Amino acid sequence: MKKLSVLVTALLCCSLAYSQEVDVRIIPRVDVNTYVPINKDGGAAVDFGNTSFYSLVEGTFLENFSYSIENHWISVYGYETPGQDIAGLYTNTLNSNAGNWLDWANLTYTLYTDNAGSFSITGGKDVLSISTFEYDAYDFDAHFGLNSMLWNYLPAYQWGGKIAYTTPNEANTVSFQAATSPFGGRLFKERQYGAYSLQYRGDYEVYSPMVGVNFIEYEPNQYLQILSLGQQAYFGDFTIGLDWMNRVSTAKTFFGQEMQLMGNFSYNFDDKFELFGKVGWERFKAPVIFTPADDIFGIFEDYGYELSEQDPVLAVPTNYIFGGLGLNWYPLKDSQDLRVHAVISANNWVNEMSINLGVTYNFSVFSR
Repeated sequence: MKKLSVLVTALLCCSLAYSQEVDVRIIPRVDVNTYVPINKDGGAAVDFGNTSFYSLVEGTFLENFSYSIENHWISVYGYETPGQDIAGLYTNTLNSNAGNWLDWANLTYTLYTDNAGSFSITGGKDVLSISTFEYDAYDFDAHFGLNSMLWNYLPAYQWGGKIAYTTPNEANTVSFQAATSPFGGRLFKERQYGAYSLQYRGDYEVYSPMVGVNFIEYEPNQYLQILSLGQQAYFGDFTIGLDWMNRVSTAKTFFGQEMQLMGNFSYNFDDKFELFGKVGWERFKAPVIFTPADDIFGIFEDYGYELSEQDPVLAVPTNYIFGGLGLNWYPLKDSQDLRVHAVISANNWVNEMSINLGVTYNFSVFSR
């Protein structure tokens, strides 16, 4: 961890010194998440949701280079285990199968041409190119209860590289990524697997599509195969989106294993208020490796369960349904740096409804 910390610090200092453009931000977020029973089997509880502290540094230098570094310094979920929650970010520093204090740190070189578009090469730690818009939002803006099981439990930040081509009108981008797999162990000490992605993204005035395929190795020469499609349409202040994903561990019965479908909307009221909602469905079915019944990423551990093959009652429903509504309020004049949110969400796994209230301050410390 010490060597990695020194490397990131050196990269940050050099970047700030030679940057033509730079923006340094700190982002604290405080949540209070209350669970209200929705039937006789439910119970009341309170946690701190996505309470966290981030920093984000982005900039350019030497005309063709750009960089981005996001650090996740503090995360507090449970009021009984705040120290344990924070410590996990640092003890997992070099683990591919867990999140840690360094979400990403990458450097991009872009070659611009007059008529043939642009080509870019990115190296470092980055988010896996999974083609649903659920992965586009910064983590400090996300709401756990409105996101899929895959988003909540797959460690998506991995080390690797990406090459991309963007058309001259900047409306179309095709990229290929090779990275470490979230099913690997500790870097330099335990076995690592590979994750490979091919993605297309479009950016038009009223419509943004993306489509991609992922091959994520979970055992030697065995891959979780993902086909995904994301779409968003824009009508003035109204945005509507639809994400679809198919996950398989074998080509047989390609559409008969795991799948998810999510729809979302948002409406912006004069940049002061934003109403949003989301509903999703995930189908879990063996033999797909991500199946929560296997508890690969500690889903049941989070809920205090000790998973046993003799106790299948704890398994997530084969058809997992989730969703909710939320409202953002931006109280500062001519700025959305300060956000106050209220979110209500529920699912068919637990017998409680979540009511989440929180504040996020995306504060620019230095910019030029």
